[in-house]
Amino acid sequence: MTNRATSWGQLPDWFDQKTQDGANDQDWDQRFGQGNWRETEEPPQSMVIFIQNHTSFGMKVADIGCGNGRATLLLAKNGCNVVAMDRCKIGVDRTNQRLEEVGLSAEVVEANFYDIPLTFDRSECQAVIASQVLQLPGCWAKIKEVWNYISFIMEVGAHLYLRVRSVNNPVNPRNQLIDVYEDDEFKITQIGTNVQNRNGQVRHNYTIEEIRFLAQEYGFEIMGMITEESNEPSGGDCTPRGRNVLQWVAVLKKVRDVGIRRD
Repeated sequence: MTNRATSWGQLPDWFDQKTQDGANDQDWDQRFGQGNWRETEEPPQSMVIFIQNHTSFGMKVADIGCGNGRATLLLAKNGCNVVAMDRCKIGVDRTNQRLEEVGLSAEVVEANFYDIPLTFDRSECQAVIASQVLQLPGCWAKIKEVWNYISFIMEVGAHLYLRVRSVNNPVNPRNQLIDVYEDDEFKITQIGTNVQNRNGQVRHNYTIEEIRFLAQEYGFEIMGMITEESNEPSGGDCTPRGRNVLQWVAVLKKVRDVGIRRD
């Protein structure tokens, strides 16, 4: 990975922590290596519509947590200047392979959340895809930091496609509910849940209040938001095999630059 950004300044104390709370390298390598992590599925219709409506030829777009490249391929096909990133080497390799198979190109880097400000310059991106990835930082403080990173790399007027787990998603009994907590920022009892599965992965299930708060905090306006079901044939992270899971899907527009937050 080429470290291109120089304008971030002093990074958080935990920046050099290369293990995300919600990610387990061995588990993701196994999923991608088996070729069964959503590769045969069509991209969500909401993602297709977002790419059609909010990206265009030559536009600089980031695909955060690209996985096996579903969004990356769509963006490249649309003529975008795509930088895709994922912490799983097998996922990165598979994305590059799929691009080559169809004669498309994108810059694909092996990197995690904490590399975002080193991979992109401030206000560099005109659109960002973050599909089923912003539930992974695990703890609330890191969730806010990653939202700050994404806002940091987007220009004012850019759009974000957000897809995250809903707090209304049923928790598989084999998984462990590890945190239902209060937060003075919301003045409500339950703002979300952290769920840990059998492989040690942690997922944060968002409330609608959290998404609204994070949007306001980091300079976004919510253009639209829906609840969407998706099937997880591999067993998923927090639901029984073959069960549908509930996702929040939102389109957000960056309307102001909030700078770097040091909470």
